[in-house]
Amino acid sequence: MSISTHSFVPYSQSDRLIRIEEYVKSIINRNGRFPLSWREHQRREHCNRVLWELPNLLPFYEPRHEYSEHIEAFWHACEKVGLLECGQLTWVVGAMIHAGADSIAIVAEIEELIAEYAGTLPFRRRASDRRYEQQQKREGLDAYTRELMGRYYRSLVLRVDLGYLKVARVDIATV
Repeated sequence: MSISTHSFVPYSQSDRLIRIEEYVKSIINRNGRFPLSWREHQRREHCNRVLWELPNLLPFYEPRHEYSEHIEAFWHACEKVGLLECGQLTWVVGAMIHAGADSIAIVAEIEELIAEYAGTLPFRRRASDRRYEQQQKREGLDAYTRELMGRYYRSLVLRVDLGYLKVARVDIATV
């Protein structure tokens, strides 16, 4: 499980999305079920960490933005459970992290919904389309680079990476 025991407050939206995607991938890899080797206390610790972090992961959801299929699976499950309604947090989020809540049942339902969504044809199709598109772009860039190098023998390839500090807390809309 990639959700850590500390709060996500210092992380940017992109960091949170990466965490969500890693979490969803881990759920898909185990078919939405807890590993059989986990004892009761391990399940409870995992579920308590997930519930503790949910309020940090949900507030920046924007229904008008397009997310990867893994992020969409997470939002879908959160909406089904009642954590989000029309892109807004519901009162359920605050109620879920209080002591006494059955964290195992809640997280098991969320993870089951994520695994179920990941098994749908639209999810698998989007993942396949994205991989195909990446391959096409890579091949196109390779062909373009070879053409330029063939035409201009004294070429210099320069790569420029743009970025921002993690402490900048830049959101997706700003980027």
